[in-house]
Amino acid sequence: MLTAFTVGKAHPTVPPPIPEGGRFNWSRDGLELFLSVPSPSGKEVDDAAKGESEFAFATLPESPDVLWFFYRMGSSWLWSDAPYTPHLMAAEDQPDASLFTEEQRLLLNILLADSRTAIVLAIRAVSLSPDFSRDFAESLRSLMLRPWCGRQEYDRQIARAYQHYPDTASMFRLAKHRTKGGA
Repeated sequence: MLTAFTVGKAHPTVPPPIPEGGRFNWSRDGLELFLSVPSPSGKEVDDAAKGESEFAFATLPESPDVLWFFYRMGSSWLWSDAPYTPHLMAAEDQPDASLFTEEQRLLLNILLADSRTAIVLAIRAVSLSPDFSRDFAESLRSLMLRPWCGRQEYDRQIARAYQHYPDTASMFRLAKHRTKGGA
């Protein structure tokens, strides 16, 4: 079920404090990038709301059961990463990538909240290019066909990737799929 969000109001389902960082999710409700930052600057809010945005994704050799989603917006949001798997959701909430066709564009909903207060500061939707959307849907289908490795192994794979790659930039170099928001 979709949740209604309002800029200037507290997040309706996540109480403060919210863990800091970016979390990507693709559920039956669509794609969402949820960003939580303590006291974001006005520039960070503006860039999240309307700055030029870029996205990428990759699978890494150290984490074959993780789909890594990369994002940056405007000049204040450097490339960041968000590990993802649909297997953490209940089966009825998981996306159905088979419904996606090559002509479609995925729509990514971005939400920025102050991690201390849970106040929503920016809401935005951006379309992803058809090529990126197609490749991303195909990667999701492949991931969903793999037997689930389990939560402990999934967490180990994420930890291994963070140990192997000292920062997001080094992970991002392996991304073969990249697009600008609205492209």
